Amino acid sequence: MVKLGQLLHQKRLQKKLTLEEVSQATKIKATFLAAIEKGEYNKLPSPAYAKGFVTNYATYLGFQKTEIVALFRREFDEKRAYKVLPDSLTKTKEFLSTE
Repeated sequence: MVKLGQLLHQKRLQKKLTLEEVSQATKIKATFLAAIEKGEYNKLPSPAYAKGFVTNYATYLGFQKTEIVALFRREFDEKRAYKVLPDSLTKTKEFLSTE
């Protein structure tokens, strides 16, 4: 199964573009583009930014938006990628009464 990041990386190399060139054209930081190519969506600012950045990057490279959004949804798990607190702090605990 081909990963979205791999697909974008291959297409960028086919077009002989650097991350910096794509960054200048799309106004997306090169570090974010690199994270997308590695599938490290948790390094992006938020789920909305992740989807937007991926869509803009892919469109710039010539992919169809619907194809890319489908691949992105298959790979991206918002709950796992953007956990703010660890489970140990979010689970409620029952306290025993000392009376």
